[in-house]
Amino acid sequence: MIQNIDAVYENGTFRTVGDAGLPFSNGTRERLSVESLESADTENVLEMAAGVYAGLPDKDIADVESIAC
Repeated sequence: MIQNIDAVYENGTFRTVGDAGLPFSNGTRERLSVESLESADTENVLEMAAGVYAGLPDKDIADVESIAC
């Protein structure tokens, strides 16, 4: 199965953004392919940026915005 999942890299690990809807339990091993935004085309970057807050609760969005500003 191939599934696209939005994630953030922090402190040496990837954290999913919102509910990834994955059928896995903790400790399962999976193979991930990562596409750097630096190598992505402009249209793809804009599409990803538009969904950056998708599925996040308002409090998490506020936390991110307070750090980014």
